[in-house]
Amino acid sequence: MATVDNVVDEVIDARPRDNRAQNPALDYAPVWRSHVEALKQLTFDPERTKSGLMSSDGLPNFPTAAQPHLVYELVRSITHSRLERNPADPVFQTKLYDVSTFLATSEDIHGRRVNSPVIAVPTSGARGIWVSIPAGHGERAVVNAVERYIGTSAHRFYVSSSAGGEFDISIVKSITVPFPETGSPRAFIDTFLKQMDSAVNDGCSTHRTGPFRREPDDVVNAMCGLAIQHNLGALLVPGLTREAVKGKAGGVLLGMLARFTALSGIPVVCFATTAATTAAEVHGSAVRALRKVGISIIALQETDREWGRLTRHFWEHYFSYRFSHDMPAWLYTELWRHTLGLLEPALKLAEHAYGKGEFTRESELTVSLLEQYARDALELDVGMLTSLRFVLSKEALTRGSGFRADHADSFPLQVNIEHAPVFNEVTVELARTLIDGPPPEGKS
Repeated sequence: MATVDNVVDEVIDARPRDNRAQNPALDYAPVWRSHVEALKQLTFDPERTKSGLMSSDGLPNFPTAAQPHLVYELVRSITHSRLERNPADPVFQTKLYDVSTFLATSEDIHGRRVNSPVIAVPTSGARGIWVSIPAGHGERAVVNAVERYIGTSAHRFYVSSSAGGEFDISIVKSITVPFPETGSPRAFIDTFLKQMDSAVNDGCSTHRTGPFRREPDDVVNAMCGLAIQHNLGALLVPGLTREAVKGKAGGVLLGMLARFTALSGIPVVCFATTAATTAAEVHGSAVRALRKVGISIIALQETDREWGRLTRHFWEHYFSYRFSHDMPAWLYTELWRHTLGLLEPALKLAEHAYGKGEFTRESELTVSLLEQYARDALELDVGMLTSLRFVLSKEALTRGSGFRADHADSFPLQVNIEHAPVFNEVTVELARTLIDGPPPEGKS
């Protein structure tokens, strides 16, 4: 109906002649067709071009069943949220006018705060989706896949007002605002405003005073106002790590996000590492509001079909350009052994092998040669991979047993749940009691 780049191409009547509730915002909502179709849309398989460069330097994405589940829940949430915010409804048009007034006049000429009403729409409650994914397993690839599915574009059109005249309506399908490494609400808001400004070009990111620069309640109110004004479809928040969420600042920001989705009804999707998922429990109700739906994406196993597809991708677009023979059957096992099913280390190893071929030609890829490539390519990841190998061995964790809790973001979710007391600096004795239970009577 409307076009991108702020071009207005249609006027919608506020009250259709057949008296049905026409909602132009639904034209911009993503559509769920089937699980198979979702898998196709989420798959990202970049190829090597004639120039020798890959068609994209983004991570490949071969989705497991968890990703279609994620987009199904997100599409459902976006659709229900759009139903609650109908730009052709005179009642909602009044809300849009109130929002515009609030954002424009929330302080007096001296810069002092003016009492502001709560900006909200009648909703069915918070629409928080929490995605747990190990660090190093391609969170960015998943976020990119979700963005391609639900869209990121901005559109404009007019709707007729019941009082006469027309409303200029803008719709933003989604924006992505990373969770700051420090958990700083101020840093998050700065990025949020820049992303919205980039989408609708309203200059909101240039303001250095006003409701976005006050205490959390005012900031959330302003966030809701701006998102409602521009009919935001979904807010994606990647980058939640253990360190970012466990502190006071991270808790404040999680609470702000929870209040934002509760007041506006706009879905908020948090992409958190497995350790962040457990560490955030200390913030209680704020986290529960953001976990109305929980999705767990796990590292690939050696026997998974997706691991086979990923291994063949690396062979066809990296290794085969340096070795003229067919892919060896052992590559599935050995590549997994070196990377433990994590996407980012696997890509790093494949890129290293491709780059190495520019300087040193080898006739055959052998197990020992791949071992050497892995030693060189994954030198900076050896701490994380060593800790991960230890916890996968299912040995009991203690402070002196060789693991590093600061690598817990890459551990499986169940490991983080079971051993959270150790990672959160509880004494080893108490941690063992909490994990294993008290010792049998007569034993110490």
